[in-house]
Amino acid sequence: ATGALFGALVAASGFGRLALGRHLRPAPAAWHAGAATLGPLAILAALYGRVTTFDASVPFGLVAGCLAVVFAAVAGAFAHRDAAAPAAPLRLGLGAAAAASVAALALGLAIVLDKGALTVALALAALGTAIVADRTGVPALRWAVGALGLAVAGRLAWNPAVTGGEIGTTPILNWLLWGYGVPALAFGASAVILARRGRDRTVRFVEGLALVFATLLVFLETRHALHAGDPFAERSDHLEAGLATTEALGFSLLLIRLDLRRGDVLYRTAALVFGLAALVGAVIGLGVVHNPLLTSDPVLGGAIANSLVPAYLLPALLAGAVALAARGSRP
Repeated sequence: ATGALFGALVAASGFGRLALGRHLRPAPAAWHAGAATLGPLAILAALYGRVTTFDASVPFGLVAGCLAVVFAAVAGAFAHRDAAAPAAPLRLGLGAAAAASVAALALGLAIVLDKGALTVALALAALGTAIVADRTGVPALRWAVGALGLAVAGRLAWNPAVTGGEIGTTPILNWLLWGYGVPALAFGASAVILARRGRDRTVRFVEGLALVFATLLVFLETRHALHAGDPFAERSDHLEAGLATTEALGFSLLLIRLDLRRGDVLYRTAALVFGLAALVGAVIGLGVVHNPLLTSDPVLGGAIANSLVPAYLLPALLAGAVALAARGSRP
């Protein structure tokens, strides 16, 4: 009760100062907006962790939902006041309250659902914030998208296995599609929306996250299909190494084409990284570690149609396509 009261006071103070301070400078206005939105959300997250040790909790999820409604109502009030007499602090309050409403809803989903849903919820919150940033034109909200992206990147670095429970045995249509596919789409859409007002570091960072999640999705779905539903199996063979090399070459080809169209350093660097990864996979993985000539790995299939085709021929064809696409644009 004390924490809830303190959070309410912080929010009321911050939003009140924004509503009354039409001539606030950008920096103080941003601090008030941050305190009014991040303060209650941080208090709720801290109480949730202390009381439930981060287990699923319907009551705390309902509290987060109520907080989302309150933030939405505040955003509506700011929108009404800004329409009557436009002012920069009012627009900042509108954007901050709208973004906080999305964040509170995402936090509620993360609280109610399985632990693995936290990454998905944060990615969806970033998408919602990007939409609000595009509608309101508040620059600080672009940074909020980047901050949510940093939180997801930290969560991913801490534990790349974002799935929080049973993945399922069905190829493609399993929890990996939700845990990695939804963040990839959310961050990709966020980058597209933010890029309407110019490509900056935030856009490139968010695009990079979308690319990381897409890469993990493709790689883990392949391992899931090859290892009877266990994408984190410790064993491997020439078929998996060949498919992984093919995937890296496919991403490199896609990024080369994007770079040729837009000329962006992110695409250029990522294309080279994927190309290098494919080279290492081909030379070391397919040439030495998993080479059936040097190991006891069985070759599955008949004399012509066998596992050597996707393991060696498919990467060879795609490598040729990458070379053709890069001709004239790469050393």
